[in-house]
This record gives sequence, structure tokens and C-alpha cells, in this order.
Amino acid sequence: MSTFYLLKITLVDSKPCIWRRVAAPSDTSLRELHYVIQTVMAWENDHPHVFYLGKNPLAEPSVPFSSDSEEDDLILEDILPLKNRKKPLTYVYDFGDDWIHEITLEDKNYQKSEDTADFVCIDGEFAPPPDDIGGVYEYADIYVCLKNKTPLPKHYDGW
Repeated sequence: MSTFYLLKITLVDSKPCIWRRVAAPSDTSLRELHYVIQTVMAWENDHPHVFYLGKNPLAEPSVPFSSDSEEDDLILEDILPLKNRKKPLTYVYDFGDDWIHEITLEDKNYQKSEDTADFVCIDGEFAPPPDDIGGVYEYADIYVCLKNKTPLPKHYDGW
């Protein structure tokens, strides 16, 4: 029986704070985790990404839909920081918008129902921003306008 991790994936500097709690097998590769994040954030995998442990990249940046990646050989149970560790696992997607996610291990022995899929989004808050919207600060401006029912900034070209 596989060991499952409970991960919290937080979009750094998002206002309001956007996060997802995900159950994943401990032997999940970083490449698989990339696809999980793409799914729970409802993004389109149209941009390169990279994982960091602290300030150190764990592999070369990966491009969308590449057939082979160094991330295939990097497994969560070998690299994921434990609670209170100084170096967080970070995922950066789209080097123009710079969507930065901090990945925290909340439970390294998560008990999930046997009848559910290996990867399960357990919880979260707030809808993720659309892909190619300009980053967290542009999204924050748009969010305020939508919340207050005011016009979008003139420089905004839509999504």
C-alpha cells in the first residue's frame, strides 16, 4: 500500500490567498506534481516551469509537453521538506507572469479513502487566476475591480 502525503500548495503573494490541499502518493515525481498543480489551478500548461528547494533549482526548467524531463527522476519522498524545514519546495510557472507556489508537507502519512484516485484535491480557497493574466499583482487589480463591479484598468487587454 502506498504512503500518501497531504500537501498544501499556496500561490505566493495572491490576494486573497489562493491555495489547494492535495493528497498525492509519496513516490510522485516532480513532473507528475507539475501536472497536478496545473490541474488544480485550472491552467493550460502553456509555459515553462521549474521547481526549487530553497534558492536551488532541482532540475533544468521544463517546457510544456516535453517528452523527457529531469523531473521524472525526482521523487517527493526524496526531496520534500519536512515540517518547519528552512528550505521550502517552490514551483514557478510561466516565467513572464511568475506564478510562484510554495508547497508544504502537512501530513506524511495521510490516510485517504481507497476508492479515490491517487491524486485528490481535498480543499482550497478562491478560484485560481486565468493563465496569461499578468501575474499576482495584475490579478489583484482585476479581482478588486470585479469584486467592486468597477471597470477594468484601461491597460488591461482581457483574457
